[in-house]
Amino acid sequence: MQLRTLLVPVDFSPASKNAFQYAMHLAGMQGGRLILFHAYVPGMLEPYMDFGMQTALLKQQEALALQFFHQLEEEVPETLRGQFALEFKMQLGPAGDGILEAAKELNPDLIVMGTRGGNLITRKILGSTVNHVIHGGEVPVLIIPEEARFQGLRSLAYATDYEEDDIRFIDEVLYFAKQQEAKLSCIHIRKADNARDTYQGDLLRRAYQHDLDQQHIEFQTLIYPDVVEGLQHFSQWQQVDLLVMLTHRRSQVRQLFQRSHARDLALQTRVPLWVYPLKEPVKTPLDAVPDEYSL
Repeated sequence: MQLRTLLVPVDFSPASKNAFQYAMHLAGMQGGRLILFHAYVPGMLEPYMDFGMQTALLKQQEALALQFFHQLEEEVPETLRGQFALEFKMQLGPAGDGILEAAKELNPDLIVMGTRGGNLITRKILGSTVNHVIHGGEVPVLIIPEEARFQGLRSLAYATDYEEDDIRFIDEVLYFAKQQEAKLSCIHIRKADNARDTYQGDLLRRAYQHDLDQQHIEFQTLIYPDVVEGLQHFSQWQQVDLLVMLTHRRSQVRQLFQRSHARDLALQTRVPLWVYPLKEPVKTPLDAVPDEYSL
């Protein structure tokens, strides 16, 4: 999880400004490059406007955006000045498509986006820019709730489904956690006791026995009737600073984006969510579960 280049889309709302504040600290950790990106569409263009008038209006919007960029630049605290390179980029067009195009051009390691309101994932986000970027791109996305404030990364959590893909991504998250001197909790939510999950969980623990002994990582399982509520409970209980997930078709994060309005309201959290897109999950046949794991 190298963070050499961060792309931070901003619309100059409080939520996007907060995402910028959070991203500054991440960029400063590794001396990275932070790119503020603003996509805009022509406003108040009327049929009677000739080309010159339309051009003047667009230039006015660009000048206003540039002014906001410089205001954000001035908000960089003295302790972080010189710790990362700050750049600006503007593009004419819809925000969602613009962010995906910018990601292809700039090849960032992470896209940092802010969300409005008290819910991390709410009904309003379905079909929104955040959802469009997560499911339409190939770059990890860090979602920052508007209420979240960067206070260090002491406790990280990885939501695991005990799939083959988890090994590769746990390695990456664990490496990042060690860089921050943070502890990593791998959390699995299930609705009932399950022999397969118990067996797969034990296999995963054995693979990380050394790090378990060094207390760099822990594995926990919660029996909870609802995955979203279970993750919410765990994050609050363990005071998690950052929750990491994959987006393959069976993953828990996919469920977050397929909830009804009532389900969305269940996730009242201030925990930033780091989403890794996985377009082609590894498919490995499950070994036969030994008899001692049978219920």
